[in-house]
Amino acid sequence: MFEGFEVVEFPPIEGFIPKGRKGFVYVISWERDTLDVPFYVGETGWLLGRMKDYGVRSFAASTDFRVGECIRYLKEMKKYQINVRYKGSSDRKAEREREEGDIIEELHLSGALLLNHFRGYSYRVDDKTKEKKRLQIFCEALIRLKDPGPLHST
Repeated sequence: MFEGFEVVEFPPIEGFIPKGRKGFVYVISWERDTLDVPFYVGETGWLLGRMKDYGVRSFAASTDFRVGECIRYLKEMKKYQINVRYKGSSDRKAEREREEGDIIEELHLSGALLLNHFRGYSYRVDDKTKEKKRLQIFCEALIRLKDPGPLHST
């Protein structure tokens, strides 16, 4: 499924320059031992900028906050390694979105639980603390489905 993808640990090291063209598709996953569990698929015209946005986790940017919070929770609280698989794609957004959709579909058919289809929020209406809690519940469900080992206790 991930033929042609490069892998980098999140956050990328200082000076990281992605291999590829202007556009990218990517899959974010958590890893422990032999498990590597995808939880988000994306596309972007600027991979490094997108990764920085996930690190900032601005509540006003729903996707950045949601993905960034899951990364933070899985990495800092659960001590999982976070990987970003990426590959060069078209510089045309419509083509990248099609490729992103194909990857999402393939992962769904393989049984993956993805943040892509988890309900978003409105930063003007919804509460940041409640949204963090919802995302933690998503992460715990993801862990229960894929990692039955003892390391995932809260």
